[in-house]
Amino acid sequence: MGKPAKAGAILFLLWSILHIWVGAEGFRQFLGGVRGQWEMLLGGANAPKVAFQHTADALTANVHAHLLGNFVLDVGGYGVLGLFIAWGIWKRGSWTS
Repeated sequence: MGKPAKAGAILFLLWSILHIWVGAEGFRQFLGGVRGQWEMLLGGANAPKVAFQHTADALTANVHAHLLGNFVLDVGGYGVLGLFIAWGIWKRGSWTS
């Protein structure tokens, strides 16, 4: 296995760690309420935090919380999948990974 494959495995590992962190932090925010979930995901020129209006309706907030919770857990799941890909490249030199 060459250096480019090892570099690719390391990059997949880094990508995986970041995605697992999003899943874990998103779940932690889910336990704290929907406002924290949105604060985690908002920002930038296209979605500034100060322009976003949080809902006052409890049902809508509940739907938002569960939708965002599902999203971040999916992101974390892809991070776990990335760990297997990084392992397959690093240990086995597998092109199918």
